[in-house]
Amino acid sequence: MSDCFLCGCESGSHHLGCAAAVLPDLTPEAALRLGLIGPPKKILKHEPDVVEVLKEGSMTTVPEEDVPAGPGETVGQCDFDGCDNPRKSAHARAKWCETHSDPKNRKD
Repeated sequence: MSDCFLCGCESGSHHLGCAAAVLPDLTPEAALRLGLIGPPKKILKHEPDVVEVLKEGSMTTVPEEDVPAGPGETVGQCDFDGCDNPRKSAHARAKWCETHSDPKNRKD
């Protein structure tokens, strides 16, 4: 492990031109204020915008809301008048069955 936070040299020796050799009481906070080092990098953690799931038997992915309901998941009925089919997906935004998900099929 290196002793100097500026040049990385070990135990009392420094590279030529290292500010820690001239200022032995230099701290990382003081070096930051003097502009000798940059601010520490911040690690940004974020959630992915779209969650995709592998289609079964395929190497392609689809958005999570397009995945049909699996066994044990409850799916409501299609919102189309007179249709008793289950909805296309278990996602909350899914409103129609496989047949009525196409806007051309929803026309009266």
